[in-house]
Amino acid sequence: MKPSELSKTKLTIQKDATAKLKVSNFKKTVKWSSSNKNVADVYADGTVEGIGEGKCTITAKCGKKKLTCKVTVKYSEKKKATDVWFYASSLCDRMEALATYQEKGKSCEVKAVAEGGIL
Repeated sequence: MKPSELSKTKLTIQKDATAKLKVSNFKKTVKWSSSNKNVADVYADGTVEGIGEGKCTITAKCGKKKLTCKVTVKYSEKKKATDVWFYASSLCDRMEALATYQEKGKSCEVKAVAEGGIL
């Protein structure tokens, strides 16, 4: 019989993201644990969730054997919306400009200046 193996021995995920670890060649229930639940937690099905930035070890206990995966959780701050300034004479003009900008896959907050610089 082949020895039990963990699908990954190193894993890097983002905060709030998940990844699945699997144990091969083991038919019984695997007991999962995390060395630091403030960094990553692991659920009964082997799903690892990034909780906070840092490093920890996920352990899969298969009978008397322990398999480990080194996990790094990174925090990637979401990009702030881009401010888009333009002159618009009406609300319809502003909405049209916003729709055009978002069609290009950009995230933005529209700030319009009406005639004479008054909103």
